[in-house]
Amino acid sequence: MTCKGEYMSDEIEWWDYDDAAEMAAAVAGDIGFVIESAIDARGGCVIALPGGKTPLPIYEKLAATKLDWKRVTIIPTDERIVPLGDPLSNITAIGKTFLSKGARVIPIVSDMGSMLGVPSRKRMRSISSSACFISSIDCFLMYFEYFL
Repeated sequence: MTCKGEYMSDEIEWWDYDDAAEMAAAVAGDIGFVIESAIDARGGCVIALPGGKTPLPIYEKLAATKLDWKRVTIIPTDERIVPLGDPLSNITAIGKTFLSKGARVIPIVSDMGSMLGVPSRKRMRSISSSACFISSIDCFLMYFEYFL
């Protein structure tokens, strides 16, 4: 499968891993490299991470990496419609992993729980205004599960 575009490489690369731990270590290493490179180039880094429980082993490995976390901003790529702080909240899980490291973790809306029953256009304005200060994202992790 190939993808071409102004900001895309000529080919999509596919890696195979023996187990989930090996994959988590490799992905965390790649993200750590992107973070270091962005900090070296611009003095800071913005990464977008998916929620859910599946990528948590990657986040644990990444959080164990010695980086200048105070220069890292993390935003979620998605969020559940639950109040901030709820155990099902993606930003809560990301925050538990990275806030103690010094990273800045920013929700995509002020409180998803307050969005229940709000018309979709108003929800989208809230999400857009929450993320409008971000001019570029250095790493956008998409996570897909594949089951045989």
